[in-house]
Amino acid sequence: MPTKSTSDAVAISERVIVSFYSLPVWPVSLPQYMELGDQETPPDVLIRVKMDVGPDRVRPRFTTNVRKISGKVELTTAQVEIFETFYRTTIFYGLEEFRWVLPRSGGGVNYRFIEPPKIKSAMNVKNLYVVELKLEIVPYSA
Repeated sequence: MPTKSTSDAVAISERVIVSFYSLPVWPVSLPQYMELGDQETPPDVLIRVKMDVGPDRVRPRFTTNVRKISGKVELTTAQVEIFETFYRTTIFYGLEEFRWVLPRSGGGVNYRFIEPPKIKSAMNVKNLYVVELKLEIVPYSA
């Protein structure tokens, strides 16, 4: 028979799973992969201390942190409307995290906007727009 501490742990883990999967998801009617932009920057998790003599002393500041990623998606006029609704109402102008795929691996990760997206008209193509995204990949935390 489970002890109280075991049942409490199960209840906590169930809440964590529910809250993790209840994040908003990138709309399925939009492209599911972004074209990677300039860079994907791994987190800087180290502290370096200069020593009087010899190499720097290095230790971890923490075990994980956010990674920054930029990219773009091409959207039609109708898809821009869907994107703007998602941005404004579903994730509250970038306040909330959302789930989407990581372009280079295809795995699902949590994203959050670093800055508002830029929507530009595609050159020489009617009804096509390029949306530039600056995001951070947020590590899962309970």
